[in-house]
Amino acid sequence: MTESGTTSLFTIDRMLDPGSHATVLARVQADHAILQGHFPGRPVVPGVCLVDLVVRICSALAGADQRIIRARSIKFLQPVEPGRAPELLVTVDLQPGDGCNKAEARITFGETVAMKMTADLVPFA
Repeated sequence: MTESGTTSLFTIDRMLDPGSHATVLARVQADHAILQGHFPGRPVVPGVCLVDLVVRICSALAGADQRIIRARSIKFLQPVEPGRAPELLVTVDLQPGDGCNKAEARITFGETVAMKMTADLVPFA
């Protein structure tokens, strides 16, 4: 994942502290087609898109595309509305474990925690 790269729904402004830990600033593309149907009149970023954003960041940290093999915990605490939360702060800690990478992630906007995730990932085979 490169600075100013896009992941369709998100634009990555910059990745700070690369290594096993990263802090990423991501902007929601408010005009993205997926938001038109989720939900009309009050767009909300789908939770699966937030999970995908975290997996993409984990892949960048690991240096290879990753996939979740075990989601220990995924909690959606607040909806991400593009008009209210156009910029997200994503923090990820990725550590090698027993045959997999262990990820701890959090997505926030302002002082609000939108999502927390703990999962095990492995490279695509």
